[in-house]
Amino acid sequence: MHKTHLRERKADMTTPESIRVVVQDNQWAVKREGKALCIRSFTTQYDAIDYARGLAARLRTKLVIEARGGNIFDKCSPLLQ
Repeated sequence: MHKTHLRERKADMTTPESIRVVVQDNQWAVKREGKALCIRSFTTQYDAIDYARGLAARLRTKLVIEARGGNIFDKCSPLLQ
């Protein structure tokens, strides 16, 4: 594997600034900030938030929850809970 590919893979594995819960294609998606692909999608916002909270806690990063219109609904840091 070329050094450039290794650097790209390593950069992709860094801790994201935040985990986001957003509406995508009529479902609730959990995404890493700055990434186009979702990690996982859910039919309910509750399930997406529940999953995202655990993921954010494991990654030691903050959680941002967006409302349907795209406005920020809530921000929280699992490290403070």
